[in-house]
Amino acid sequence: MIVECELGSCPHCGQPLVPSKAWHVRKTVQTLKEPLFVAGKSKRCDNPDCSHGGAHYHASGVLRISLPYSTYGLDVLAFIGWQHEHEHKQLVEIQQALNQRGIMVNERTVGKLYRQFLALLGGMNEWVE
Repeated sequence: MIVECELGSCPHCGQPLVPSKAWHVRKTVQTLKEPLFVAGKSKRCDNPDCSHGGAHYHASGVLRISLPYSTYGLDVLAFIGWQHEHEHKQLVEIQQALNQRGIMVNERTVGKLYRQFLALLGGMNEWVE
């Protein structure tokens, strides 16, 4: 899945943005369905008169799939959070359930992902209020 920057023009000068040749992120993300290759293509402002000329604008759509620097999808985080909070499963039980689905993960990583889930949930509560 290749995700491109959503912006069409520079937010500072209004000139059209130019696609970059390099990807700003590329990784394989483990989702509940299957591993998914994700790449984000950025754009840049080439206007020499712009106060932010040369600035790169990243594809924020990548964040709908996984957190930065994470190789697990947001659906995996939601699964872990739901299992722990609503099904009252222990982390080792969640690890086993994920392993049965073909997602090879250890208990320590499940704990780390659960903490990321809690951080996202906490951020949502702050944002909504």
